[in-house]
Amino acid sequence: MLRNRLIAVLLVKDGALYNTKNFKTDKYVGDPINAVKIFNEKKCDELMICGYQVSLNSTDIDFGLIREVAEEANMPICYVGGVSNVNQAKKLISVGAEKIGISSNGHRNSDVVSEIINEIGAQSVVAVIDYKFQKKIFGKKIKVVTHHNNLILDMEPLELAQTYENLGVGEIVFNNVDRDGGKTGYDVDFLKNARKILNIPITALGGCGSLSDVAILTNEVGLIGGAASTIFLYKGRHDAVLIQYPDEKQKNIATEL
Repeated sequence: MLRNRLIAVLLVKDGALYNTKNFKTDKYVGDPINAVKIFNEKKCDELMICGYQVSLNSTDIDFGLIREVAEEANMPICYVGGVSNVNQAKKLISVGAEKIGISSNGHRNSDVVSEIINEIGAQSVVAVIDYKFQKKIFGKKIKVVTHHNNLILDMEPLELAQTYENLGVGEIVFNNVDRDGGKTGYDVDFLKNARKILNIPITALGGCGSLSDVAILTNEVGLIGGAASTIFLYKGRHDAVLIQYPDEKQKNIATEL
């Protein structure tokens, strides 16, 4: 049986681990290295490390932290946040990241995407597209957003994804920021449309509140990665901080095709 990847997303800022809701509020939840140790024990499929305010604050990528994470982690690592040139991508690979996520800088500059692909290989380049629904007089329109939901671009996410596919990226991550931290389920309808038009691997992010949401994603969309942060950081009604990840049996039930 084929099985989808279940990816734990760690949002890092100033060397610490945070969780967000709708990209508006953040909450300190601990030390990222301690979280990685727990994910090792739980045999997590993959980690996505997001330097989630690097672009917004024009700060440098924390290469030291990525090296620490990579030295500790037993699973593949994708880094996302503020990557704008080939040298940064090469350095991230050198400190242990297997994949490099390109977001806002790649949306407006296809040349840098091509340069990074040529340098580190298409299989290591991931396009990360944050999007939200914009209310219009006649219905809604989907727009790409960047800089931690502070800048709305005149771009449609599926069209942008096709551009990235044509450039040769190895994977697309779609993140619905309206659902960020809300535990209301993945944006399945959008993702079904994405799966129909794209021929490369895609990963869903935003809205996962339980393994049931992962199972719905698997059953309705098909071959797709399921990424989440909140469900791996909190437990119970009162959202007590507890790093967790499902065992193999639970994961297989939710992710097997």
